[in-house]
Amino acid sequence: MPKTVLQKWFLVEFEVINLQCDDCKKTYTPHIWSASVQVRQKVNHKRTFLFLEQLILASGAAEKAVNIKEVAEGIDFYFKNKSHANRLVDFVQSKLISWFITSK
Repeated sequence: MPKTVLQKWFLVEFEVINLQCDDCKKTYTPHIWSASVQVRQKVNHKRTFLFLEQLILASGAAEKAVNIKEVAEGIDFYFKNKSHANRLVDFVQSKLISWFITSK
């Protein structure tokens, strides 16, 4: 009987439940950022602001940004981590005279 095959039929039901990790869930919602940096310049000319944009692009200071939006008086940078946002703030302060406010 070495080549005997036994067969029996079973009915099996599977239930598939899709689960995602917390990081994956955040990428599918509009709120994927946990820290934002708002850069504003409230003057008639935008020379200093354009200079800052050139510096940010050349140095890659905003490479960890999840999203970047242009607004009327400046730019908003959105980051996943607060430490990445702090790096951009430190970069801006090292290049220009500026002030910042931290909020929750």
